[in-house]
Amino acid sequence: MLEADAARVGGESFNVSDLITDTHDILFFVKQVRECPHPLPHRAETAAVAAMECGKIRALGWVPGGAALFADTVTRLAGYHRD
Repeated sequence: MLEADAARVGGESFNVSDLITDTHDILFFVKQVRECPHPLPHRAETAAVAAMECGKIRALGWVPGGAALFADTVTRLAGYHRD
């Protein structure tokens, strides 16, 4: 979006999503990196969640990263240490 032609994206809204996730999914990686002793929350019910239509952003060249990018990103963020 930051590099897209302003005439193509101005005044538009775009869905950017390729995963349905919940707090459990995020905290799973945080727990591993931070060696947290607390149990994870129960998984949320996601059967009724509708996936967002992302055709407009894909037309601009966006490619989803999927589960692998999600895991890598959360793991890196959880391991970030401020000096």
